[in-house]
Amino acid sequence: MLSEFPLPDEADLYHATRDGQKNMFDEGKKKPQVSYRGDGRKEIDGILQEAQGANALWTTTISRGVAHQWKDKSEGRMARAQRYIADATYEVKVYIRQNRHVSIVALVILNLFLVYILYRLL
Repeated sequence: MLSEFPLPDEADLYHATRDGQKNMFDEGKKKPQVSYRGDGRKEIDGILQEAQGANALWTTTISRGVAHQWKDKSEGRMARAQRYIADATYEVKVYIRQNRHVSIVALVILNLFLVYILYRLL
C-alpha cells in the first residue's frame, strides 16, 4: 500500500510504546521557560534578557503611533465611513438587545440617517 511514510508496515507507525520509550508524535516543540528574578528582570531559558532603555522604548512607541496615523490617513474617506457605520450599528444592536421596547419606527429613522450620512460622505 502507498503511504506518505516510507515504512515497510503501517502498523509500526501506530504501535504501542514500551515503558520509557518515546513515541514519534510525542516530540513537541520546546517551549521557552520564562521566569522572573526577584528584582523583576526576565529570564528566558536561564538567559537574562537585556533591559531596553527609556529612549529605545519611547522611540518604538512614537514610531508605532506615527505608523497608525499614516495608516488612518491612507485609508481614505470610504474606509473611515465604513468603520464609523460598523461601530454605530454595533452600538445600536447592543442597545436593542438591552432595551426591547424600542419601536420599529426609531430603527427606520436611524437607518435613514445612516444612509444620509453615507450619501453626504460620497
